[in-house]
Amino acid sequence: MGSYTGLLELCFFAKLCNGCMQIAYPSGVEGFQTQLLKIQDNIPICASILSQHLALYSLEMGPEWVNDQVKDLVKNRDIILEALSPLGEGSVKGGEGAIYLWAKLPEQYVDDDKVVRWLAKVVRWIAGAVLLVQILWLIDVRLVYM
Repeated sequence: MGSYTGLLELCFFAKLCNGCMQIAYPSGVEGFQTQLLKIQDNIPICASILSQHLALYSLEMGPEWVNDQVKDLVKNRDIILEALSPLGEGSVKGGEGAIYLWAKLPEQYVDDDKVVRWLAKVVRWIAGAVLLVQILWLIDVRLVYM
């Protein structure tokens, strides 16, 4: 953060687009850490304290227990894949061992507002569960299924 002191800088890296979004917060605010953990708990890719405890417990319980806990995710993934099928073959990638799908949107949906309307109408998308990424002038959507 340069010469600024008393600020905490958060940097979220996007693996595919080499991008970085930076947000600075005043670090001296009482109760800040607790509030930040609440935010982190709501982001699927963050290893919050609770998630770390669950990961350790999962290792103790073994792969059979883990498979039993996540078997319903397959149904959720398949529902989203079916909803995205109008995009055409090869337009949706991912879902193998992760909770993300990447969807290539039709060319007429390069405007963010149109994308949100299309997703709400066709896929029944819930705000906050999708990340729009523009790579090489192509619009892709990352969907999280949980």
